[in-house]
Amino acid sequence: IMLNTLFDKISHRYTPRWLVLLIDIYLTTQSFILAHIIIYGLEFNFKFMYSLPIIIIVSLCCFLLIGSHKGVIRHTGSKDVYTIFLALTLVSILLSILNFIDLYIVSTSYFEIPFSIIIIHFLVSVIILVFSRFVFKILFGIIILNFKPTSRVLIYGAGDSGLITYYALN
Repeated sequence: IMLNTLFDKISHRYTPRWLVLLIDIYLTTQSFILAHIIIYGLEFNFKFMYSLPIIIIVSLCCFLLIGSHKGVIRHTGSKDVYTIFLALTLVSILLSILNFIDLYIVSTSYFEIPFSIIIIHFLVSVIILVFSRFVFKILFGIIILNFKPTSRVLIYGAGDSGLITYYALN
């Protein structure tokens, strides 16, 4: 009974935006590490350590600018996929610009990231962030369905109105 009360209270709330943002930053950072491992294996590179804070800052700024963390997780759809894609595209463009400036204008090479890592980072991040949104949506649905009492409803009509009613009731 205590779990039913807890999930009933949780089901009316949304996931805090700051938590979604932190998860997105964490997953983006992990996908950068994975991209580095795909290219270099487990070879340690000090330039990689300089790049991690830059990845976190650029990702944070782009996610805040685009607002990919503002979507309601339990209603994830194509709009959320688009905002994630847009934010990660902006991250990749900014990382490429920073990489170009570091290599050819400033010539410090502290922030040297091969463009292959930027491309792999983009692809892995898109897949992981979209997949995580849909996994959270499915898990939320399973948890709520198991702890909320359901009632049977008959929808008469097979057209668009019937589907709209079905999705609204779900």
